[in-house]
Amino acid sequence: MLESHGYGTLAIHPDKGGYWNWRQALTAIGFQRTIDESYFKMDERIGLGISDGTYLRQVEPVIKAEKQPFYTFLVTLTSHAPFDLPVQYRELKLDPVLDKSKLGGYFQSIHYTDQQIGAFIDKLGKDGLLDNTVIALYGDHTGVHKFYDDEIKQLKNPESWWLEGHNKIPLIIYSKGMTGKEIKTTGGQIDLLPTLAYLMGIDHSDYEGTAMGRNLLNTNRNFAILSGGKSAGTFPSSKDRENATLGVGIADEVIRSNYFK
Repeated sequence: MLESHGYGTLAIHPDKGGYWNWRQALTAIGFQRTIDESYFKMDERIGLGISDGTYLRQVEPVIKAEKQPFYTFLVTLTSHAPFDLPVQYRELKLDPVLDKSKLGGYFQSIHYTDQQIGAFIDKLGKDGLLDNTVIALYGDHTGVHKFYDDEIKQLKNPESWWLEGHNKIPLIIYSKGMTGKEIKTTGGQIDLLPTLAYLMGIDHSDYEGTAMGRNLLNTNRNFAILSGGKSAGTFPSSKDRENATLGVGIADEVIRSNYFK
């Protein structure tokens, strides 16, 4: 869709192209170019692979060299399990017992990734790339809890929110000079395309026949269907819930049947 509006498209992942078939999948949905682990100098590894710090420092000149307008998609790794962040990067002052747990490692890893993304955005700004750029930042799945609930439950003096928010991931959209605003509408990843397309000035007629989500910036529908049929938010009626749940099944059939081919 962006290509039809003159954009060059590039997907960058710090893992091998065969990991979860990501290179094949993103090429199949239209990315013109992809970059994988083989491009990067692996001068620092943390957890699953290259550290976010060295990765984003190497990504920035790639983006700087892109011909405008461009759409670049990035994935980072360090805030992912196993959360074994080296001691020199563990800057949060946590209780020693918490710090040694997976939850403490998660907190430290998220803090580290947050810093590296901040430095990355600062560098984009210094190179003048923020003057005409929108940055959308989101998580591709939940954090520590899904994998380490049993350990977290055994921690002493827990705070209530440690085991809350299993299905909450961040969605932060930033453009230089904008005034910040929190939008509390409940949505899901399915809603990213309509929301971002709207911000980029793309008419809804370009995607309303193929995108199943909704624009979170101008909707009064405050819900999302999660994997396994669970839900979040509030449904106006049982029929709305039924239709939304049906949509998950349709989306799954689209993938399994290779419908768009």
